[in-house]
Amino acid sequence: MPWPWVALLAPPLASLLVVASRAGGWLGGHLATWRRRRTRASGLAAVLAEAGPSIGTRRMRAARWARRPAWLALALKDLRVTSRVAPMRRHLVTALLFWLSSVMAWRLPSPPHMTDLEYVAAFFLALLGSAALGEWLVSLSGSDPFQALRSLPLRLRDVWLARFGLAASATLVLLAMHAIAASGISPHALRLYLAWVGGATLAISALAVNYGVTLFPRADVAQRLLGLSLGLAVAASLMIPLLGWVVLLSAVLHSARRLRRWAWLEEA
Repeated sequence: MPWPWVALLAPPLASLLVVASRAGGWLGGHLATWRRRRTRASGLAAVLAEAGPSIGTRRMRAARWARRPAWLALALKDLRVTSRVAPMRRHLVTALLFWLSSVMAWRLPSPPHMTDLEYVAAFFLALLGSAALGEWLVSLSGSDPFQALRSLPLRLRDVWLARFGLAASATLVLLAMHAIAASGISPHALRLYLAWVGGATLAISALAVNYGVTLFPRADVAQRLLGLSLGLAVAASLMIPLLGWVVLLSAVLHSARRLRRWAWLEEA
């Protein structure tokens, strides 16, 4: 096209672009707000007030007030939040699935050259479930709004007991299932097995609760530290037998020393 024609057509095309954009904006804003007129605002304010997607809310039953200890009320709240929040529910379901698999491992067929297959499989699956339980405990700490939780009359003991009480209850259920499902093992060996599984689960749970409390509300950092500590414990056990338990207990004691800082935590 010759340049005189370009110079001649440029102003009408620019004007058409401006008019089309303004007409499209007016039409879009009108379509976004014409069905819902709940505000007296106009223009862009009306679009921002009315054009957002409608948020479906589920009707809940009216709250029933009851008098309970603070730690028990917080624990019941954690269970209710877990039933409603998908990521937290996923952590708990993962732990339960691993634990159920560890109970079922007692029924595995044992080849002649692997007589302890069901014993070892049940133990390691139980530990994997305990690690998933620790992730759930950390996620519980991150579910509470910082300002709301710190404004409540909750002491460190209440918060810690609420989460560790849930872990202790879950551990008792796990040990009961293993005590029922275990077969082909002497009573002395069964007691030793239950002691190792229960001790490991409680240690992992205590570490998770300590990280969740001392790093509140940074649950993401607590999750990473928990995974790092458990990974170091596994690596130490592979290098030197039983050293991993020393690493795990050291992490529990080190994290417990920071619990006193609960009163001075600030939202970062």
